Amino acid sequence: MGLAVTAGMLAAIVPLDSEGADYYRAVFARIDKLLAAQKINAKGYREPEEFTRPKMRRYLASFPYEYMRLLTRAMARHIEGVPVVPVGADTRDDRSIFADASSLLSSHLLLVCTTPQGVFVPVELGDPLFLEDGSGIPGSFLGSSLALVRELTKLAVPLGITLEGAALSDAEAARVYSDEAHPLYRERHAWLSLWECARVSTMCTVSLVLH
Repeated sequence: MGLAVTAGMLAAIVPLDSEGADYYRAVFARIDKLLAAQKINAKGYREPEEFTRPKMRRYLASFPYEYMRLLTRAMARHIEGVPVVPVGADTRDDRSIFADASSLLSSHLLLVCTTPQGVFVPVELGDPLFLEDGSGIPGSFLGSSLALVRELTKLAVPLGITLEGAALSDAEAARVYSDEAHPLYRERHAWLSLWECARVSTMCTVSLVLH
């Protein structure tokens, strides 16, 4: 099963699929109402149908879902203070580690392990919003791309990724993309894809959608 990551979903789909565009217009209208009802964002949320997309470095626009599962495993280990090592490199119980890390329901990245779909918007939410089935929002949760960037920043060093302050250099992005000999290359690919799309989401005030 594959997972795709898109920044600015509505702008990406409008020129290609009118039915898909109508579907996502309805999704973002529900998000706008949700944020207003929760009194989270007084200005509401409007997903643009076009915007100037900045240059993005090479990344996997889609990849096996296993990559994301491994990335959330890495995040859970980091939250719990457990070394981030490849599967099988130690005897710790990853299920128990994940359960402990996710028990507070505060990590936006860990949500991705529960569903192959989801929407992140460039709004400060505090904790992620968990929604009832049938909410009309993919994955039945709403995350913050701002919070996602912060979590990915914390996870960079454990994955062997070097940031310059809070920025990823072009050279480091290219190294992460091309180095498939690294023992954590799958986690790093998922990290890079989320990083690039979350960067566009926060810079351009657009969504990040997992689909």
